[in-house]
Amino acid sequence: MINKIILAIGSNYDPMSNMDQAEIYLRDIFADIQFTRRIWTEPIGIDSDPFLNCMAMASTQDDFERIQGTLKQVEWQMGSTHQEHCRGLVKIDLDILLFGKRRYHDADWRRSYVSTLIGELPLP
Repeated sequence: MINKIILAIGSNYDPMSNMDQAEIYLRDIFADIQFTRRIWTEPIGIDSDPFLNCMAMASTQDDFERIQGTLKQVEWQMGSTHQEHCRGLVKIDLDILLFGKRRYHDADWRRSYVSTLIGELPLP
């Protein structure tokens, strides 16, 4: 079964470089991935520099757990750690917002930049 996924991607540490690197990794994982434009946003819930964010849409035959693990591996390879996130330093954050018909990270869906960028994706 093929599932559509929507990813939220963000960085507040060397964001242009880290977003470029994340895009390279994600293009290797998902042959059909499409990205929105990138926008700057103010941090929510942490004291940090502004974030650079974008959204991406792709399809996969893998299950949720495998994709989640793959994305966590990319974060790890890029040097992003939970400890740094707790200190407000986010090299890269890759979150699954939609997998098939199931939504994740409900609070993110209410953020204005998420709805704006999702509107740029070619949803079926």
